[in-house]
Amino acid sequence: MSDSASEKVTSRPPAVLHVTGEIDLATAPGLRRRLWRAHDSAGEDLVVDLSGVTFIDCAGLSPLVQALVAKTAGGHRLVLRGPSSSVLRLLGLTNLLPSFPITAPAGSDESGGSLRPDAAPVDGADPTPR
Repeated sequence: MSDSASEKVTSRPPAVLHVTGEIDLATAPGLRRRLWRAHDSAGEDLVVDLSGVTFIDCAGLSPLVQALVAKTAGGHRLVLRGPSSSVLRLLGLTNLLPSFPITAPAGSDESGGSLRPDAAPVDGADPTPR
């Protein structure tokens, strides 16, 4: 797949990691590194804006699940902001949709409000980056 995913972190609380492009086997390692840097620098909740993601596969989902487990273990949240239809589809197919808190995209009428705050924890996942 393409090496076109890009990320940008906003440092004011909560930290926001903006992800665009494709998240696949080629780009997942870079996303994983950026998520861990954002996790380390964001003492509390981390928002991952996925509104610009055009494609995601299971390799791209793995770093998100690892970051979710790490944030949850520390008593914080990893929130997905405005996940694209491809992200929502994969989360649904893998039964992970209930695990992630999701908010509307920035700038929408519902931005900042949680669309589904009742996320269930992911059990048994190893949060250690590889």
